Amino acid sequence: MMKIHRSATIAALLAFSKLAAQDQDYMLAMVNQYLLALPLQKRLMVESWKDEAIRNGDEVQ
Repeated sequence: MMKIHRSATIAALLAFSKLAAQDQDYMLAMVNQYLLALPLQKRLMVESWKDEAIRNGDEVQ
């Protein structure tokens, strides 16, 4: 794993650890849904997440 990806993974895990238990459960459900999705479904999920982030005023990459 490249260092930049590893640091992004660690940052995501740290952010996850700060979530309330209910939010952690939701996150895990979403990750599982993503992992089991077909490629087209994955793209649609990512677009949906980006749209929601933009609506919330979050920075989107």
